Amino acid sequence: MTERAQYIARLTARLLNDQLSAAEKADLEQWASESLRHAGILKDISSAESIAGLLKEVYTYPVNRMEERLQAEFPGLLLGDSNGQDAGQPETGPVVHRIHFLRKWGWAAAAVLVLLCVGLFFLVINDNKKAAAPMVVQGIPPGRDGAVLTLADGRQVSLDSLENGIVALQGGAVARVQTGKLIYEARGKEVVYNTMTTPKGRQYQLTLPDGTKVWLNAASSIRFPTVFTGNERKVEITGEAYFIVEKDPGRPFLVDVRDKMEVAVLGTDFNISAYDNDEAVSATLLKGSIQVNVAGIQGQPGPLLLEPGQQVQLITETNRRSEAGLRLVRSVDTDKVIAWKNGLFNFDDAPLSAVLRQLERWYNIRVVYQPPAKEVTFKGKIYRNINLSDALKVLEIMEVNFELKGDTLYVNN
Repeated sequence: MTERAQYIARLTARLLNDQLSAAEKADLEQWASESLRHAGILKDISSAESIAGLLKEVYTYPVNRMEERLQAEFPGLLLGDSNGQDAGQPETGPVVHRIHFLRKWGWAAAAVLVLLCVGLFFLVINDNKKAAAPMVVQGIPPGRDGAVLTLADGRQVSLDSLENGIVALQGGAVARVQTGKLIYEARGKEVVYNTMTTPKGRQYQLTLPDGTKVWLNAASSIRFPTVFTGNERKVEITGEAYFIVEKDPGRPFLVDVRDKMEVAVLGTDFNISAYDNDEAVSATLLKGSIQVNVAGIQGQPGPLLLEPGQQVQLITETNRRSEAGLRLVRSVDTDKVIAWKNGLFNFDDAPLSAVLRQLERWYNIRVVYQPPAKEVTFKGKIYRNINLSDALKVLEIMEVNFELKGDTLYVNN
């Protein structure tokens, strides 16, 4: 962590404890005025509601590690003085021990410590990138907009840097690029099928011929007709996609998810995640309603009707960590689910393996565990537009070590 980041964290703790001097207050205000991100961070961690949420995190993080990290990263941060009473004791009574820790160090300061330890202080860490020692020799840039469009005759068109204009004329439709998006316009009835694919390190937005908008995450694909005819609108996807479906009561919109799940809607906003190496295929509803059908799962009920804020997960037999079947999650953090669409990684309660799978897709790298890394859980958000080296510096807070050789990331903790 840079010296300036330590200083700002120290000032934040003193602010929460109402101990700021006039000079320190001026320094903190100067930092907050430098960018909207800084101002937002300070606002978020200065509210009573945010502090209450942070304090809850204290009850899920080992006390000894909290104290060690505080002393290592912020020497002399607090006025409270440790008397060594708890040193070296196992955490046999978590609630009592944690309360004593909070009394010893101070509630507000403990909140700042939680910010540090679980990664909610992500955006502060990289303020002074030049002063920080580089962790990797070479930088891998973040992903960007781009995709490959495969036409019905097999021709492929790279959409990475196309200027505005017509991409293809196919029977009943015109496909054109407009401000970095691929838009289809139906102008006839002849149906052919196209596929848009995003490789690792790319994402793209598509407007289907009925007006439905689709955001395709990295390492994903969507197969669709150039014109919707008949009494339904059907597409097929792999990977992850977010849909805002144009309403058409007479023609339901169907999404075939890797031949394992089908989602039926009339007009709604939802997200589907169906990566081959993830633990489950999931459909999450943000607005409206969807009906989810699955095949080949014995003992499962009929179609599930989801309400906004709910998620259905299909756990396959290939996932040994959970029993195969269909599971309904009645309340999910939808902001976390669609963080990728909004330019963020949201790692709240995400295990190391899930975090690295996201990095693997977005930065187009290969991850190798050497030796097999222990599973740790992360907390916090970072922007997806930063270089891989900066993202890894953030993740190292959780004492995970990385070494990048070419496009291979070696991990151990």
